[in-house]
Amino acid sequence: MPRSAWKQEEITARESELLGISRRLILKHGVQGLTMDRLAAETPYSKGTIYQHFTSREDILGALCIAMCELRLDMFERASRFAGTSRERAIAAHKGHGLLFHLHRELWQAEQLISQTHLRSKLSPAHRDAFDAVNAKCFNAFVGILRDGIACGELTPPFGLGAEQILIGVIGSTRGLYGIWASDSPVQAWVKDSSELHFKLINALYDGFCWRPYARDWDYSKTVERIQAEVYPEEYELLAALRGSSSMAAVTT
Repeated sequence: MPRSAWKQEEITARESELLGISRRLILKHGVQGLTMDRLAAETPYSKGTIYQHFTSREDILGALCIAMCELRLDMFERASRFAGTSRERAIAAHKGHGLLFHLHRELWQAEQLISQTHLRSKLSPAHRDAFDAVNAKCFNAFVGILRDGIACGELTPPFGLGAEQILIGVIGSTRGLYGIWASDSPVQAWVKDSSELHFKLINALYDGFCWRPYARDWDYSKTVERIQAEVYPEEYELLAALRGSSSMAAVTT
């Protein structure tokens, strides 16, 4: 192996190690508990070495966001291939998003911080470009499902809305719900089961967008059963294992 290739493998392995430790720190201390000093204390590397890989704490969070987006893109692409109506494929994408929230809460927290506090400008150019690129692929994957629904006549959006505007509504609903679920807001008590509530809200939203078959005409609970078995079987098995080793309050589907 050429020395340059060996060196790049070493760099990649070290970055992966640092990100793994960062994820554990977030799980233990929360996203605000991730600091460069704490990371250096948990690794055999000096802060100087860490700064060779990441320009700042925010840059580490950006790299974790990229990892989350890559997982989401995989979920959305699998949902897009699901053998069902366009609305069923959209529901599959939502179920994939919910799985990521429960299985990778530390990545979700990092993504929320970067998105909500406008820290994107503090990412290194390489991480910012990678983050934007994979985000665009995620948006395009979901917009593709919406456009398929419009093209085949299953989705006839009201008020002149297009696929992109519908996606904005979907994102707002999803982020708002899971943001409440992950917070200590008093209204969290209204969310007994985040996945089930999300399922109901999305179906109500899609009925309002005139996306057929309507919920009154189709048993989408059967669709969810198929999604679990055909689209994300490994992820649901992992979630079931986590539920077996954690209290129901800690892990809820």
